Amino acid sequence: MKLRTIQLGYNIPKKVTDKLHTDRIRLYASAQNLLTIKSNKFTGADPENPGFNYPIPLNLTFGLNVSF
Repeated sequence: MKLRTIQLGYNIPKKVTDKLHTDRIRLYASAQNLLTIKSNKFTGADPENPGFNYPIPLNLTFGLNVSF
């Protein structure tokens, strides 16, 4: 079982953005290849990474969107 992609975001409330003289502020975080659960009995190759023993990298992204 794999958790391939997840994205979480939060929009700052309108009363706060009005005080900052902006239309919208959004904070977000996303992750790719976050989790892999494999049975101890499974001895086969990963179908997404056949023939290679290198792990698939974890990618994390954080961001801020501001609209004026």
